[in-house]
Amino acid sequence: MAHPVQRSQERTTTHPVAGAVAAPAVRPQRGLATAALVLAGAVAAAAVGTAVAAFGVAGTIEDVRAGAEAPTSTAYDAFSLGYSALAVLAWVATSAWLHRARGNAERISGFRHERSAVWCWLAWAVPVVAWWFPRQVVRDVHKASSPDLAPPRGLDLWWGLFVGGSLVSQAADRLAFAGEDLTYLSWLAPLNVVATALLLGAFVLWVRIVTSIVRLQEAAAVRGRAG
Repeated sequence: MAHPVQRSQERTTTHPVAGAVAAPAVRPQRGLATAALVLAGAVAAAAVGTAVAAFGVAGTIEDVRAGAEAPTSTAYDAFSLGYSALAVLAWVATSAWLHRARGNAERISGFRHERSAVWCWLAWAVPVVAWWFPRQVVRDVHKASSPDLAPPRGLDLWWGLFVGGSLVSQAADRLAFAGEDLTYLSWLAPLNVVATALLLGAFVLWVRIVTSIVRLQEAAAVRGRAG
């Protein structure tokens, strides 16, 4: 018969300690993050192509003023269409990654997010709130991934560049559909150059922010397995 002390030791070693916390189940996200960044880069490249093609519109304007028939479509139209299609794909990939990263962040810490999980998808698309909700979502995912750290460096600059580039790009789009006023269309190339420069700056900072979140969450997963 086992000694009472031995039985006590067996019970201690075969049962989990009360109050023990399981390691955070951080789901893989590097693939989604890579897809989101690749597509964001493709959007940036399409913006560059659109800006370059916009300079060709000036030559078209001169030809039309000289009496030539206005073309039904231009290289600018093609690049603009490609830009829009890539932007939709980038939204899907970015939202999918952000939703995964938010779920991981909730497992890592008890930090309370300002917006619900559905805004990982809707924040970028819903009118009006799209001008500030995405920044809040990204900020909170980063914060929850490592509560002891300050918000990522460049967060506000990234968002300012992105919003500024988006606004200038929308202004260029309105000029492109201005109709018969060729004077307004002469501003198409300068506006596209400004928008592209702002969006390229935002993309560089976005890469840093995404990779920072991925690294923080992977580090938390390693600590969880080690603990």
